[in-house]
Amino acid sequence: MTEEITTMAPSADVPLVERLKLLRANIDYFSSVLKCDNLDASCAARYKDMRNAEIQRYVKEVHPASIYRINRKTKTGKTNSLWMTKIGKKRISAVELDTLYQKLFDHYTRGTIDKTSATLSDMFSDFLRDKADYITGKSVQEYKRIWAKYYEGSYIATMPVLELRAKDYKKHFLSMCHQYHMTKKRFMHVKSVLSGILSFCVEEEIIVYNPIRDMNYRKFPYADDPSYNHVKAKPFTMEQTLAFRDWCMEELKKPNIKKIYIYALLFNISIGLRFAELAGLRWEDIDFENNLMTVSGQSVLQIEMNEDLTFTNHGRGRVNHMKSHEEARIIPLLPEEMDILLLIRDLKLSSTFVFPQGNFRYHTYNDKVKKAASDIGLDPSQYHTHCLRATAATNTYNSCQDVRQVQLLLGHTTPEMTNRYIHNNRGIEVLRAARGTVEQQFGALSAPKYTKNPPSKMDKKKREIL
Repeated sequence: MTEEITTMAPSADVPLVERLKLLRANIDYFSSVLKCDNLDASCAARYKDMRNAEIQRYVKEVHPASIYRINRKTKTGKTNSLWMTKIGKKRISAVELDTLYQKLFDHYTRGTIDKTSATLSDMFSDFLRDKADYITGKSVQEYKRIWAKYYEGSYIATMPVLELRAKDYKKHFLSMCHQYHMTKKRFMHVKSVLSGILSFCVEEEIIVYNPIRDMNYRKFPYADDPSYNHVKAKPFTMEQTLAFRDWCMEELKKPNIKKIYIYALLFNISIGLRFAELAGLRWEDIDFENNLMTVSGQSVLQIEMNEDLTFTNHGRGRVNHMKSHEEARIIPLLPEEMDILLLIRDLKLSSTFVFPQGNFRYHTYNDKVKKAASDIGLDPSQYHTHCLRATAATNTYNSCQDVRQVQLLLGHTTPEMTNRYIHNNRGIEVLRAARGTVEQQFGALSAPKYTKNPPSKMDKKKREIL
């Protein structure tokens, strides 16, 4: 059962800006009165009610969405109510209605920082709230962690943004590289958070341009990263892949084994999905008639940022978008992959997901990969779930010698990323054969074409000079 409060239509008598200024002045007045020490309890309660009423009027003027009350049962069987609304895609909720209105009021009036003295620390919380409207809570949580480790408390975080110059940021970046021995990849990830804050400052008209966007980062003292731009994860060779599949078949013969994990290993070493894509795969995504599979979503941690910049983890849930702005893709399934899906369906796990989220956990899945690697004589520390993706990419490339086809399988936006997954065991042989073909074609084009008349003495002299 839900109860809805719709927002009031703005009055046409007084301009909206003037009404908001008046409401804001009333709210500030009541807030100042409530701070008085000699205010008795009854007067404080009355002034608080008047302040809350003005806050409600203010929010109803600017908040376009509706506010709902939802009754829900707790784990103990009790029923409680929760007030809820949305700002963009972000859900805002509170137990008390006045608390929800206060959250909305804080959201719509947060951009009142003095622009002449605003610091990066002042802007960071607003930047996070702005980001939370259109990126995942997990990403917002990572932004906050990076800020706390690399920027919070530093001199660039406490100085007014208007007074900071590119040389100040460069000094801080150099200090970071030395202190944390950062690789180029890690540095760029950390730098992107600061760049986002500065771009937000540009949007808020605190500064006119982002001073670190055009900075030259080539000569920074990065730490060595042997894995950068190399194979993303170590694939199994063809012989190891066969041994891996034999291990899986032996595991299926054991009693009391969770077959869903073994089927997942057999399926994914051939098709190479990310774990989030694998866990988000639904039966409706499988076209059994045409042997096709649609990958259009993923199962990720549902992390929500609260108004106080803390985070609530709601567990895994499916989202209808792909990683890194990738497009949904359709993959033709091989007969052995179809057979595995039919075996999973025969388990009758009663779920809309092929790999039910309650019975399919990342750590257990990862442990199975390591156990298989160990049992076939490999170092388990070198293998993890992403190695199955690299194996599928490598084996596909070795069959077709076409990076574009592998890119379509993995869903990457660029072939450069796909190349990092491919460990071409036949690379030298293929390159030699390709160069031989080019040499034959070049020789055919450049070979001298003799006519019936032999070359003259002048032609011979020209060739000697050349």
